[in-house]
Amino acid sequence: MGRENLRSLRGPVLIVSNHITRRADIGLILAALPPRYRHLLATAMGGETLQNMRRPPRDWFFARRWAYQLGYWLATLLFNVFPLPQLSGFRESFRFAGESVDRGHSVLVFPEGEVNNSEDGLMAPFQSGIGLLAENLRIPVVPMRLDGVWQMKREHRRLARFGELTVRIGAPITFPPGASLDEITRALEFAVSSLQEPKAQRCDVAAHR
Repeated sequence: MGRENLRSLRGPVLIVSNHITRRADIGLILAALPPRYRHLLATAMGGETLQNMRRPPRDWFFARRWAYQLGYWLATLLFNVFPLPQLSGFRESFRFAGESVDRGHSVLVFPEGEVNNSEDGLMAPFQSGIGLLAENLRIPVVPMRLDGVWQMKREHRRLARFGELTVRIGAPITFPPGASLDEITRALEFAVSSLQEPKAQRCDVAAHR
């Protein structure tokens, strides 16, 4: 729902979405995007997670280590994944994101920083790094929301019922010069959470000051 919000856009965008599962979220978002964004998308994943996938602990059983390493290479090759660490190394990740935008790629980020394992399905607060990234890239930000995936995850189901999953695409957001990183972060968090409603409304920083 909401793909019409992308019709007027030209050039790369920063996509922000809630995060339910590492296995399905990227694929669902790619399926919802039009081809011009689907085939030119760089996806940020937790830097620590990617590091563990690339170099799993040596005391793991070899088959588990092999599966993690295979998952790392598949993720980087198929989904153009790059690390976005929570603890250190932000400068390198932001440089990669900027270079991707310069090459015409859009960037996908899950600002919660971790998958949603809550008991109520509510999003975790967005991490402040998304405000810094949005401020640095200076491109429109498109909020997206995955609905129905959390319910499947809680019921330990891998197959969805017809019409159970919804990917909502919100109106693009731009931020005025001088907006603080906290204002940007909170505005994007509100924009994604508000997509639960049938009609997503445009969000601007001024509304949250």
